Amino acid sequence: MKHYIKILCLGVAVMASDVAAQNKACQTPEYQAFDFWLGKWSVSNTLQSNKSLPPASNNISKILNGCVILEEYSTAQGYKGKSLNIYDLQTKQWHQTWTDNTGLLLQLSGNATNKKMELTGKGVAADGAVLHHKITWTANQDGTVRQVWAQRKLPKNLNQQPARNDELQGEASLPSETSSNDLPAWQVVFDGVYQKAAS
Repeated sequence: MKHYIKILCLGVAVMASDVAAQNKACQTPEYQAFDFWLGKWSVSNTLQSNKSLPPASNNISKILNGCVILEEYSTAQGYKGKSLNIYDLQTKQWHQTWTDNTGLLLQLSGNATNKKMELTGKGVAADGAVLHHKITWTANQDGTVRQVWAQRKLPKNLNQQPARNDELQGEASLPSETSSNDLPAWQVVFDGVYQKAAS
């Protein structure tokens, strides 16, 4: 009987040790670089032509022992989307996978510097052309967050040429920004201002 009790106690101790290790797994500063995005927000798109529409809602929370950031976005018009965001210790990069109720899939990666997250990736337009995506989130001093999503569509003769990392990265805050290396200019398709939602 004493032998079984010892085995049981050992098993409990191992499980407790595993749980403690899991709880500490994502507590390093790298995993907290996107924490400025956490919260319940009202999001206004400054590019929206109809200013009478209510702001969107975006709930950003941590899940899975704080290792993953879950985004839950919705508008009064019925549009909904969600993303999963995580820091990959192996690649030393943040990754986002976004999906929505129109069937859109975005897979982005990048890093944060000075309260600003920049993620980039590639997609495919309706006509089969390659689209470059670049999204930045910036924490403002007044407690708001600005999110800018820019795209550029590659000409057909460039579609087969892989984009270098430095071609995707860089500031994308203005629709008129020019691009280097004879690539098309970035076009801003979403410029959102996040304000804390009323409780």
